[in-house]
Amino acid sequence: MTTEIPGAPRRQHRRGHSLAGATRRAGRFLARLDRHLPTLADRATRRAFLDRQLAGWEARYARFIATEGGSEPAGGADPPQAADFLITITALAARRLALGEHGGGGDHV
Repeated sequence: MTTEIPGAPRRQHRRGHSLAGATRRAGRFLARLDRHLPTLADRATRRAFLDRQLAGWEARYARFIATEGGSEPAGGADPPQAADFLITITALAARRLALGEHGGGGDHV
């Protein structure tokens, strides 16, 4: 799965960093997640796992916004940005939605 948006302009964010850094970070996390999901026992376990991930990322994002980015370590020249959270939360929600509420949805996860 790619997190790059074809044809989208590269935008500079408040701290002067491009969206490319956010998509790389989110992409690495989502690649690990996609490798992990098939190892879980069944769809119900995957749904529960994704529910916990969503709750955790939403809480981290709320803290990130409330502290204006101070809640996340800024290790290196490309610190986390709001786009990291939004891309990740959206992708997690899409994977969770694909699993359906009680076994519905596609079986591609």
